[in-house]
Amino acid sequence: SNIETHPNGRTQDNPDVDPHIWQDPQRAIQMVRTIEAALSVADTANAAVYKRNAAGYIQQLEKLDIDLKQVLEAVPVGKRRIVTSHDALGYFADRYHIELVGSVITSLSTENGEPSAQDFAKLIDAIIATNTKAIFLETITNPALVERVSKEAGIKVGPALYTDALGASGSAGATYIDAMRHNAQSIAGALR
Repeated sequence: SNIETHPNGRTQDNPDVDPHIWQDPQRAIQMVRTIEAALSVADTANAAVYKRNAAGYIQQLEKLDIDLKQVLEAVPVGKRRIVTSHDALGYFADRYHIELVGSVITSLSTENGEPSAQDFAKLIDAIIATNTKAIFLETITNPALVERVSKEAGIKVGPALYTDALGASGSAGATYIDAMRHNAQSIAGALR
């Protein structure tokens, strides 16, 4: 299925397309359906197994979506503002009505280095102007810039989020469902 236009205006044809579609469980469900269909065509003898497994996982994802909505709706809409270390939560934010005030690294790639002094100052001003309460880093990011923003804007650093990679076995992000629950609970906890 096609990726719809992201709320920030990116499209599938745009070179800056946001690849983080799995941050919305409803889109993850679309992905599971696509995978199940492809596996069933490629291995027709086991199509019933793929269908059964996909149906079971889709039920878990539907429950996850309901649970995440419940966790995040406990935070008043006016307080649902966050800053992240890089631009990876657009789909998550759109799904659960969270305002992304900005990100420390504004490009989709964390390899582009530090933001300019002007970009940094603009982000601090935006945080202060919107009364944003928390900044989050991702588990794969260097925390130095996030800590600098936190200090200069006077906001707290929330727990590290799983955006681009899962955690080790036994961690809070060991599975997709675990990671998504961790992210929602971490965001809600930091914004209360």
